[in-house]
Amino acid sequence: MGRPVEVCLLHVKESPGHWELLFNLGHSEAHFEKQAEVAMTKAALPLIQQKIPYAAYLRSGAVVFSILDAAEELDCREIVVPMPRTGWRRLFSREVIKTLLARQRFATVITVTGDGLPMRPPKLT
Repeated sequence: MGRPVEVCLLHVKESPGHWELLFNLGHSEAHFEKQAEVAMTKAALPLIQQKIPYAAYLRSGAVVFSILDAAEELDCREIVVPMPRTGWRRLFSREVIKTLLARQRFATVITVTGDGLPMRPPKLT
């Protein structure tokens, strides 16, 4: 058998922009933490079912930097992310995947389909 797998789940809350600070829409830290908890619980279910050990982390800051920084701090060999969005939905993704792929340092960035299968991302220009 191969080496044992351990998974670090990471949820990054992007730092608020000027408009968000100016017009706080009533979303408290507790609201964002609850959203992150729900997302982490959903992401952890397959790991729990397969008895794969995991830890969950919350970060706040620039998304790409936070992901790369956490991967380095946690000594991750790979960073697994969903495939980049396509079409008009890509406009709202802030090209996180493209930037991660361009700035990967020591950890390999792997893109996966909705089923969790690795897939080479389409040429991102």
